[in-house]
Amino acid sequence: MDTSCKKKVLMVVHSWGIGGVRTTVTNLSNALYKRGYDVTVAVTSNKVLKPDDLLPEIKFFAKEERQSKIFSKLPYFKHFWGSGMWSTRQPPQKLYKHFIGNEKYDIEIAQFFGRPLKVVYGSPNKNSKKIAWIHSDFAYGETKGFLSAFKTSEEAITAYKSFDAVICASEGVKDSFEKEIGRKDNNFVLYNLNDRAKIKALAEEEVDVKKERFTFVFVGRLSEEKGVTRLLSCVKKLNADGFDFDCWIVGDGAEKQLADSFVKENSLTNVRLLGQQKNPYPYIKRADVLVLPSKAEAYGLSLAEALILHTPCLATDCVGPRDILDGGKYGLLTANDEESIYKGMKKLLSDGELLFHYREMAKQRAVFFEEEKIISELEKIIKDL
Repeated sequence: MDTSCKKKVLMVVHSWGIGGVRTTVTNLSNALYKRGYDVTVAVTSNKVLKPDDLLPEIKFFAKEERQSKIFSKLPYFKHFWGSGMWSTRQPPQKLYKHFIGNEKYDIEIAQFFGRPLKVVYGSPNKNSKKIAWIHSDFAYGETKGFLSAFKTSEEAITAYKSFDAVICASEGVKDSFEKEIGRKDNNFVLYNLNDRAKIKALAEEEVDVKKERFTFVFVGRLSEEKGVTRLLSCVKKLNADGFDFDCWIVGDGAEKQLADSFVKENSLTNVRLLGQQKNPYPYIKRADVLVLPSKAEAYGLSLAEALILHTPCLATDCVGPRDILDGGKYGLLTANDEESIYKGMKKLLSDGELLFHYREMAKQRAVFFEEEKIISELEKIIKDL
């Protein structure tokens, strides 16, 4: 495709591993290219996986923070320089110069908070349209991570307010963003883009795990906010109740060792810790129920993917799942605590009619994630800026 006269779009993202943000940026970049945009993805870290899911015509580059040849060899300063402090101490304009260079773009999008936000905030191009894309519930946690990479919270809030538009992954994300930042104008909600045809095709691939009985599946990062340990506690209770089922856990993260220890100590022989999988879709399709036991969830990409594959869903009531499942219409939405998750899993194990109902509702909700609808809404937002 000739991109010489096409609008140039820059996507800035902090990392490029396996996970929701990478999937979202990949799907969005590919869709924009197909619509005639010249797309570049810039990663503010050189610790990246091969971008083989991006269309080959999309430009991709990754660059690490500036390193000090002297300080990086000393233990204390190595930690100091390697913890993002260089980016925090530099002005936004210097970060843009370092990570992006001199190329000019028509639309510059900061995917996620922190360093990407600060980089785009530092763009010297006054004519570009600048968009902050928010994937987090700002109301969750006390550390205010969304203010990271800036010297002060005031500087971060000023940056958020300077963008031409802010796009939020759900209505709940938008509400928490407006409450914490105080910005009320040009804030929009766009659900994450999903390549439905690709998801369905990849779900047909063979995997080395055979489904033998009723199966729950969790797909996501093994971290405290994802609630994996309380999911395992629920499995333990259901085992004690005498239910016959399996639970697949697909993902990796900081709590992997904790999860592994819990499984061994409690003899949870029906739990399979499958680790990180580049293609999680066959597991989602083969399972009877996808469980998302998150303590906080801004969107819940695996929920959308499960609905596309017509797999019934159970999720805790936090901002993303509440939107995706429409308050419990399209999946079982439980209170955000361990006992409620346990009761929800027990209900689906016990009630075949309810399980069938949510499978049918998943089929109805799948059409909600059509690519054309979401990209058209994004183009309208850009046009109106």
